[in-house]
Amino acid sequence: MRILIVAAAGLAAAATLVGCGGDDGGGSAAAPAISKTDFVAQANEICQAGAADLASALGTLDPNSSADELEQIFVETVIPNIRQQVTDIRALGFPAGDEATLDGAFDQVEQILTDYEANPATMLDDSTDEFADVNQQLTAYGLETCGQS
Repeated sequence: MRILIVAAAGLAAAATLVGCGGDDGGGSAAAPAISKTDFVAQANEICQAGAADLASALGTLDPNSSADELEQIFVETVIPNIRQQVTDIRALGFPAGDEATLDGAFDQVEQILTDYEANPATMLDDSTDEFADVNQQLTAYGLETCGQS
């Protein structure tokens, strides 16, 4: 079921795209950039916790739910969960030199979520995995938990 694919992808990726973290908001001396090792470990923890929350929330899903009910669950539960994962990952800050790569990946996740919000019925279409490309990017970076689909 596509909702479960997206939830796992939720991904992943999680990471989403609200605004790059790492700025202390004061515009003055920036905190040192997070190391890639620490970023990967912490981001994967965020995605693992988000996936667990989704699994719990979706665990009681009725297999006979209508398309409208599935769309509502997706819009009210899955999308906000994935967006929060992205927000939390961005708040870590990105490793120096990797900002453009990670911003691009998380921007892609956010665009997919925005498209789903505009047309929730598309999430029920199993013919394509809109997250495949970004999941591959995240996994290649080391965000295996975030890049699951």
